[in-house]
Amino acid sequence: FHATRAAFYRALWLPTLILFVMLAGPIVALILFGQSLLFVVIGLMVSKVLVPFLIIGAVFLNLVVIPYARMIALNVAWTHTRINDTQMVCRQRFISYSTTHISNWLLMILSLGLFWPWAVIRMIGYRARHFFFFFNHSMGDFVAGRDVKASALAREAAASLATEIRI
Repeated sequence: FHATRAAFYRALWLPTLILFVMLAGPIVALILFGQSLLFVVIGLMVSKVLVPFLIIGAVFLNLVVIPYARMIALNVAWTHTRINDTQMVCRQRFISYSTTHISNWLLMILSLGLFWPWAVIRMIGYRARHFFFFFNHSMGDFVAGRDVKASALAREAAASLATEIRI
């Protein structure tokens, strides 16, 4: 794994900015306009504006911001991973990723949660279709290297990945 913190910071600046604006924006606006925070919150609650705003914000976070951040983080993590001379690349795109995510979300709502196992399989399939290996040598050389003794850390990492996929 060869990713730096800077690679993640460059990749995740947009979702972080959106989250910051969604959380800190209203508070900054209240401070700039000189209103009492308690007075404004009570006024919003009485006018029935706050609850729909919070629901729309939560849906936006769950359907757009969090999936985008997850997709970008996975792209960065896998693209900066190597096994000897073999480069791994993950090229997920937001439109196709969000289409899969939103359709999974809607189908889980319509099925009252029963679609969840299929949603997990669909997302793993999507990621597998956008995951590539670039070999500098032949595949036979790569497979021949499997007899090398793995460290305890490598065995535990492989076991945790296998457990995660079985979900």
